[in-house]
Amino acid sequence: MIDFKFLEQIPTLEKGRQGFDLWLIDFEPSEMLSLFSTVLVNEERVAAARYLSAERTGLAIASRATLRLLLSLYLQKHPLEIEILHNEYQKPMLNPSDQLYFNVSHSADQILVGISRHTPIGVDIESMRTDTDWKNIAKHYSSPAEYEMLNSAEDPKFFFYQLWTAKEAFMKGYGTGFHFPLNQFTIEYSDSLCGKVTSLVPLSPDHWQIQNFQLSDSCMGAVAVPGELESIHATRLSTQTIKKIAASWNLV
Repeated sequence: MIDFKFLEQIPTLEKGRQGFDLWLIDFEPSEMLSLFSTVLVNEERVAAARYLSAERTGLAIASRATLRLLLSLYLQKHPLEIEILHNEYQKPMLNPSDQLYFNVSHSADQILVGISRHTPIGVDIESMRTDTDWKNIAKHYSSPAEYEMLNSAEDPKFFFYQLWTAKEAFMKGYGTGFHFPLNQFTIEYSDSLCGKVTSLVPLSPDHWQIQNFQLSDSCMGAVAVPGELESIHATRLSTQTIKKIAASWNLV
């Protein structure tokens, strides 16, 4: 089980700390958007403006700015000096010389950032909406083994969101996103919230591990990494803490 510990101060990152870091940020649009726009480079502001709704634009701005502020703690660089690249599938990534991996997800008023010092990482959070046609989505995007597990689950809707966040976290961490069909691999669970990726052909044979977690009764999350899931450091930050990080770089 992943327990997010609330922190009000700017995090102190110990050198050589092992494991994976998960950061959950409670996003307050009314207080953050004016700040966030000062933390992005121009290309990021232009990309965010392409969304059709103000809500999605705001979340895109907030998630990228939050990422830059958190990465500044690891790299000890000004947030605007951090170079964010993209692979052939448009997955954001750092320069290999930075020796740091990250992934970002957002849903409603929360942003989740996963950071790893030694292997790729993927994260996903989803609101378990009541108006989503999850049965139809599961039929088209689950592998045959997953669809069988879903139909026999005690709570099929809960299992769908568990499975969906796990599959998204894996594909984001692996780096291909939806360019590889989601029904061509299987998430196999050893217990209720811990699983692994199987049937990866023609993907790499690396054994990816999955850990699901619930953020609330209506929000499911997942983290995926290649190899063993070591200790996970899970921290919850408020809007005010993010503003303190920005202030430390004279961005407020």
